[in-house]
Amino acid sequence: MAGPQAAVAERDLAKLLLNSLDFGLLALDQDSHILFANRKACEIFTADAKQLVGHAAGEVLISRTRGSPSGRPIGSIRRRRASARS
Repeated sequence: MAGPQAAVAERDLAKLLLNSLDFGLLALDQDSHILFANRKACEIFTADAKQLVGHAAGEVLISRTRGSPSGRPIGSIRRRRASARS
């Protein structure tokens, strides 16, 4: 395999391996926003990956360990705007 197909296969294999871990794993960008959450992390935070990705890790941790400071559920925590990455 070469080109885009190889890259997709490698990404899928990496996700499979990360999701098979017995501990929660969050991949963060340089601004501490969640890029990836494995299966165990989703179990710990009782959310699916789509609910976690894009959120600031600190906000997610606070909302899940002590309750959201604003009392909002995780789905209502503000997501990073795409323009903030530029």
